[in-house]
This record gives sequence, C-alpha cells and structure tokens, in this order.
Amino acid sequence: MTLLRHVVALFSFNGHIERLQFWLIIILTNIVLTPIHIHYGESVSQGTVTVIHSLIYIIVTLVAFWLIIAACKKRLNSRGRPTYWLFLLLIPMLGHIWLMVECGILGNKQAAKSD
Repeated sequence: MTLLRHVVALFSFNGHIERLQFWLIIILTNIVLTPIHIHYGESVSQGTVTVIHSLIYIIVTLVAFWLIIAACKKRLNSRGRPTYWLFLLLIPMLGHIWLMVECGILGNKQAAKSD
C-alpha cells in the first residue's frame, strides 16, 4: 500500500480499525496537539499572537478533530454501532468517557460474537 493510500485511509470515514490503531491515532494526535496548544496559549497570554499563529492553530486543530472523528467512526463500524453514536461527543464528560470505552476498550463485534 502506498503512502497516499495510507493517508487517504487515515482521513476516510469508511472502513474498520482495531483498538490499537484507534489508540495510536488518539495518542499521536494528542502528542502533536499538546505543544501547539501550549505555544498558542503562551502567545495569547503574552499578547504576541499573530494572524499566522491563529491560522496555523485553527488548521491543525481542525485536521486533528477530523482524524479523531474519522477514527471514532471507523471504530464504531468495527463495533457494529451506528454512526449517530458520534453525537455522544456532544455530552460533556459522560459522552466522551462512554465513547472512549466503546471505541478504545471494548472488542470488535465479531470478537464478541465468537466468545
């Protein structure tokens, strides 16, 4: 598989992924976002934020959000859950925790049937 196909698969909402792939996406996205959030927060507090800082911050955050939503959607597909379960993200704290348990801890639908 070429690099382009991997990137397209990463951003796609179609397909299935395993728990390990889900956690890798979540962890790597957070590793990339944390220093960006820290730097942007320091720039805002010091009053040195520029339009370029803001644009980069918005673009990176939107790309990360897309990756996380795509990973959750694919993981829900693997669990046999409907897409509207993504609306759990709109429920503060409880929705995020439930979706993380559903996507990151529980096994695939096929694995659950075979047990």
